[in-house]
Amino acid sequence: MEGNHKALAPLSESFDYSGPVVSSHPDMRFCDIADHLPDAVLAFNADDKCDFANSPASRLFGLHGQRMQGIHMAQLGLPDELGKVSRDMLQRVRDTTEPQSLETVCDYKGQQRHFEARFIPQRADAGRRCGVIMVVRDITEFRQAEEAARLNARRVKQVSRQVLRIQEQSSRHLARELHDEIGQTLTAVKFSLQNMAKTDNSLNPSIPMAQTIEMVSSLLERIRSLSLDLRPSLLDDLGLEPALRSFARRQAKLGQFEIDLSFALPKQRLEQDMETTCYRIFQEGLTNILKYASASEVWIRVSTDDHSLYGYLADNGGGFDVDAALDKAIAGHSTGLLSMQERAMLMGGRLRIESATVTGTRYYLELPLVAG
Repeated sequence: MEGNHKALAPLSESFDYSGPVVSSHPDMRFCDIADHLPDAVLAFNADDKCDFANSPASRLFGLHGQRMQGIHMAQLGLPDELGKVSRDMLQRVRDTTEPQSLETVCDYKGQQRHFEARFIPQRADAGRRCGVIMVVRDITEFRQAEEAARLNARRVKQVSRQVLRIQEQSSRHLARELHDEIGQTLTAVKFSLQNMAKTDNSLNPSIPMAQTIEMVSSLLERIRSLSLDLRPSLLDDLGLEPALRSFARRQAKLGQFEIDLSFALPKQRLEQDMETTCYRIFQEGLTNILKYASASEVWIRVSTDDHSLYGYLADNGGGFDVDAALDKAIAGHSTGLLSMQERAMLMGGRLRIESATVTGTRYYLELPLVAG
């Protein structure tokens, strides 16, 4: 309404009208209180004529409050859509003697405005039609703020997903550099040392050649492991299932636990962001199992239907307090679980985590195939 620049929340979030108001006719105290409200307040008698209109109602209809008294609702000049549904709602209130509410968009003074109206029955004598209090609130600014917040959230999600893509591209580049450049160079050094140890008998036997070769071999394995953690080539070349199978078996070997894998994925590869998100979530979950769970068995299930991808990861190890772990993650102590949930959220999905000291930990992942 004119002169009201504050974005008011809907009436349903501000007031709770649980029954008829006491008075059958507005008294002075009611009128005084209503005049100080930001909402348009009107009181209609049993004949649908206006008994009272406060100052915001006068501004809404462009009439002085006293001039509105005695005017039938149909003649008040409510914006078209609001007027139509209000008359219907008035009758519904009388039929049910229960408060009613509506929200509608109307053309008001050349602008599209969002209005919410609440209708509260007044107490009436037996056999008489009740009067009705009508409260109208212009919630245009509130709805516009809601839409702006949705747009901002969508932009933040898009930017966050783009940041993750850039991170993955950087990881892919670094992984290839580690494998192709440093890895190949160290492999050549290792072979050279092995050849020297075999052919050059003039070498000082005090030089620990075998130990040096072993150090290079260990470094090569470490570089290979870092390369796989940064960005497994299998994920880019062959897709989610081969990459996840390979990583899961490697973790199972390191953790000395049994792994049960089941995949039901379409023949056509999933969208790259989907594959990456799913892989990273399982990667973090399996890493947590390896570090903390002391599990002897782990189960992985990945499948899709027409709408979503579903992932399940479970272990029989020692569980943990999920809420406490998430609180620590939010405080910055450990970001693993939070990162898993954020990755799912950025794809429009969700990750649910259940854990108990006796039954182990279970991760339930759902990602829409068309990301929101």
